[in-house]
Amino acid sequence: MKKLLFSLFIAGTFFIACQEKDEPTCPTVDAELVPAIVRDSFAAHYPSVMVETWYKVDALGFCAKFPQPPNTVFAHFGVDGTFQEEKLVDANGKEVDVDNQQEENDHQDEGDNEDDTCECK
Repeated sequence: MKKLLFSLFIAGTFFIACQEKDEPTCPTVDAELVPAIVRDSFAAHYPSVMVETWYKVDALGFCAKFPQPPNTVFAHFGVDGTFQEEKLVDANGKEVDVDNQQEENDHQDEGDNEDDTCECK
């Protein structure tokens, strides 16, 4: 009985610790619900690329997820279709440093989690 209780305690602690670290995941959206201006902007930036998953990023806009082997690309667009940014993520879920500026970005982001936006995953 002690082993069972101890195991439940450890599992609960692990579950709570993981929840506190992760940012909330953005809800997925059917492509038909993404505004045409956003889909058209995506098509202009990424001709002949198929979106794997669309996400609604709070009131900020939309995020398109698509494979670009060996990475996954997350392209962010505003609700008005403006291209905002692109993030490349490797197979381990780590952001790929395409401009050798990851260290600089890490320092800038340390205090920027106050906007409570969700994360496209």
